[in-house]
Amino acid sequence: MVSLTAALPTRDRLWSPVLDDVRAPALDCLQANLAVLADREHGAGSHLALGALLRFSTVDGPGGVPAVTAPVGRRLAEARDLLGLTVTRRWDGLDGPALRQLAAGTGPLYVVADTYRLSWLPDAGQRHLEHSFLLVRPDTVVDAYHDDNPWGAARPGVWRLPAAELDAAVPAATALLISPGPVPPVDPGTVIAANAAALAAAGPAIESYLDSVVAGAGAGAGAGAGDRGAAEQVVLDGWLLGRSRLLHAAWLRTAAGVPADAADAADEHARAWLALASQTYVAMRRAQRSGGLPGAVVDELARLLHGDVALAELLAERVPAAAPAPAVPAAAVPAAAVPAAAAPAAATGGVTARADDTDDTDDADDAADDAAGGAPAEPALAAGGADPGDDVRAVVVGTIGAVLRVDAVDTITSRPLRELPNYSSFRLLDIIDQVEERLGVQLDADDLTPATLRDAGSLAAAFARHRRRSR
Repeated sequence: MVSLTAALPTRDRLWSPVLDDVRAPALDCLQANLAVLADREHGAGSHLALGALLRFSTVDGPGGVPAVTAPVGRRLAEARDLLGLTVTRRWDGLDGPALRQLAAGTGPLYVVADTYRLSWLPDAGQRHLEHSFLLVRPDTVVDAYHDDNPWGAARPGVWRLPAAELDAAVPAATALLISPGPVPPVDPGTVIAANAAALAAAGPAIESYLDSVVAGAGAGAGAGAGDRGAAEQVVLDGWLLGRSRLLHAAWLRTAAGVPADAADAADEHARAWLALASQTYVAMRRAQRSGGLPGAVVDELARLLHGDVALAELLAERVPAAAPAPAVPAAAVPAAAVPAAAAPAAATGGVTARADDTDDTDDADDAADDAAGGAPAEPALAAGGADPGDDVRAVVVGTIGAVLRVDAVDTITSRPLRELPNYSSFRLLDIIDQVEERLGVQLDADDLTPATLRDAGSLAAAFARHRRRSR
């Protein structure tokens, strides 16, 4: 681990207005900066076309559990087919001085490098992960990534770095020159029909994935400890799937011919995915001390994956295709298809979602107002629902206020947890741990459902039920 001083963002006349309009919480770390290039060339909101595709695909992951991934080749192919962004040159193994020299001659570069030394990110010096950014001038970094992790918050911004700091941040990287072209015409109905066909064909892969989750992550009734890496991978998968479903819902709102109620269904489905991401993160952290992931997590995961198929079928029924035979765009681009300025190194990998990066809750589009799984949420405390007892209620409300730094009891008791200031999945875990310590009880993993984690009332009711059972 190295100690890095965080770089400070600045405001840029050209790039900051573009960042302001990017739907960053719905994008992964490879898409985010492709989105910036798209909106810079084609106008605000153009990047939402990256959400047109709805897919399920995996590669081999840890513990025998297939992993949901987004390889760089796939992201570049999507940007080409949906946004007209084409890779025209590639340079591998560049250090900071070489990058600066290259940017001076070419203009903006799309760069993929190791998070570990990227001083503008909160997890710099903490872990090694693949990340993208734009080097728009020799001293100027643009990065649209939006996320939260235990070390802080990553937010879209512009950073001007002294040469020495940039050189230290990038000991080795791959740089791509991406040339904009016209946005290819896309018929929403044709793409939606292709989505339905692709997800229907993925049915066996979905079932195999769920079986592997149960076996590898120790999920389900009577599960053992499972494999920690496999459990973490399930968290990562939920994070990536939630973002992709959120982006798809945003695209549907812009697509011609999509009925409002069908778009509403996609919004609700995306919110359920985001709720599962928080539940799975909490469950994974608990599983590290108490065994495998709870059955409720894999049950909800199965419900949402099957819901993907059903949603795609619904949309295909409601949105007519202009062409009878839908084409599936954005096949993976082999490394050889990307022109290289030098002998290419091994192909860059894909998005490595972070097990700690599960908090997609502070943007309005990410607010999970409804409990996932169709289960009704416990009534809020202020609504006069089942009374969990004054002592439990006081402990829960007081702990929420202390952890989130919210003084107004009315605010705490009348709003979903996700809508409270300073909320994140990490602070939710702190709230649960502190309430357990103060009450002398420990919730079972199966108690931690999206309905339970919805608001102060539902959480207090869960603690009250558990305390009654334990007496």
